[in-house]
Amino acid sequence: MRRILKRLFGGGPTIESALALYRAGRFADALKQADTLIERVPDLALGWRFKGECLFELQQYGESIVAFRVAQNFGGRGTEDLFLWIALCCARDSRVGDATDVLNKFIAEAGEDDADLIAQAKSALAQLI
Repeated sequence: MRRILKRLFGGGPTIESALALYRAGRFADALKQADTLIERVPDLALGWRFKGECLFELQQYGESIVAFRVAQNFGGRGTEDLFLWIALCCARDSRVGDATDVLNKFIAEAGEDDADLIAQAKSALAQLI
């Protein structure tokens, strides 16, 4: 993900510092950087994904889901597995029913090219049941 974000944002100090903060476990500070990135490029899915991951680490699961869904709506590379993050947010937020719904919906709608993601969804589902 770092390589993708670096390429898309030009590798400037903002993305580098955001990733360094995230790796250092300074998720609130990384979130501020994510918001700055989103201000610069509001329609880039990976910026929203990064924000969602920061919020997840801060245990702000509802807001994390919102960010992941925005990223999903933009689509593209790096958004294929966001349903797993959303399901995990739901589960961590004691909404296991919502988590299983997210996973079952993906399994039902996935195409033949999504075999690896289907397997991951089934594995996640088995852990929830």
